[in-house]
Amino acid sequence: MRYIALILMSLFSFLSFASRDALDVAGVWETQHKGTYVSITTNALGHPVTGKILFSDKERAPIGTQVLSNFQKDGRKWSVTLYSIERDKDYEGQIYRKGDILNIDVSVFFISKHIEWTEKSKADVEQARFEASNNRSSKLPE
Repeated sequence: MRYIALILMSLFSFLSFASRDALDVAGVWETQHKGTYVSITTNALGHPVTGKILFSDKERAPIGTQVLSNFQKDGRKWSVTLYSIERDKDYEGQIYRKGDILNIDVSVFFISKHIEWTEKSKADVEQARFEASNNRSSKLPE
């Protein structure tokens, strides 16, 4: 009987994980630059409207910087404008969710790049903030 319950729980977990819609991109994501977290927020209709840096341990990535904008539904993806802090440039791209990964595809002329961000919980972000503040305070001169 326990095995049946375990199988059913696993099946329900899998179905809830698999049922996440590719267009459901709202949430908090850790970027490919580990230690930088972006929050994608939605409007009243549930459509994403902006992606801003929520927290970063990088000096060049200030909190509140908008890195995703101009969300337009494009089939099973969102066409977006992606701001690169490193290059201080905007790029056009597409984003979509696959499980707990946000896939970002950017093409410039003949060059294409695929980027993956990982979904994070609020607890993950708070832990990262705590660790970053401890690292900063341990580097202060005595």
